[in-house]
Amino acid sequence: ELDSRVIAVPLSIIRTIPNKVVIAVGTEKAQSILSAIHGQLVDYLYIDQPTARKVLQLSNKIDMGLDDVINIVFFLWDPKI
Repeated sequence: ELDSRVIAVPLSIIRTIPNKVVIAVGTEKAQSILSAIHGQLVDYLYIDQPTARKVLQLSNKIDMGLDDVINIVFFLWDPKI
């Protein structure tokens, strides 16, 4: 039943989109964010500071430095502002 309500775009098509924006809040999403970066599914990433720290921590643990992801821009969102 869920499949009938979901619209999906193949990853090969998503990769061709010139400006892919991802917005995420919450450290529990860090692994998914890192996977999306690695899969070239992100051009602009808006995340909160704790999540950014977790993404960077995980990237170091799996020896995936973010040096190869030049187009990624981290915009740190601070909910206190």
